[in-house]
Amino acid sequence: MAEPTNYLQQLISRAAGYCVGKDSKLLIVALGATAEEIKHAIKYLQLNNIVEVLDVAVREASSETILTVDPRIAAVLVSCVNLPTMKAANNLCSNYRTMGIPVVVITGWPPPTDSRQFQTAIMNSGNLSVPDMFDLAAAYCVGGVQG
Repeated sequence: MAEPTNYLQQLISRAAGYCVGKDSKLLIVALGATAEEIKHAIKYLQLNNIVEVLDVAVREASSETILTVDPRIAAVLVSCVNLPTMKAANNLCSNYRTMGIPVVVITGWPPPTDSRQFQTAIMNSGNLSVPDMFDLAAAYCVGGVQG
């Protein structure tokens, strides 16, 4: 894996690193420019076989659209810019939740560009900051957190 050079790469590598060597993957559900930014970071880090990115902007985020569960997914991260996209993304991921695969949702993307800012950047989803979201996903990938 390449060495992380920016904050987003550090967060992704922290969570995805626990899937290395296992038959598991991390799914990140993102929106538009955010998805492109994440795809670029994953390509740089050479994590294409461990992290999958779904761009909800190219999907029809209707109430009837639900993702088919991939059993290799250990955890799902959902990054949303506002509450309407959060609702659409939540609906997309409902099958994962039903199957007991953890789904971590956060609004307020993108993450702060300076890692020192994260302590003051608490988001509106269960008081998780963006770094907390990736840490929680990492814990799920390791198997140390349930539900």
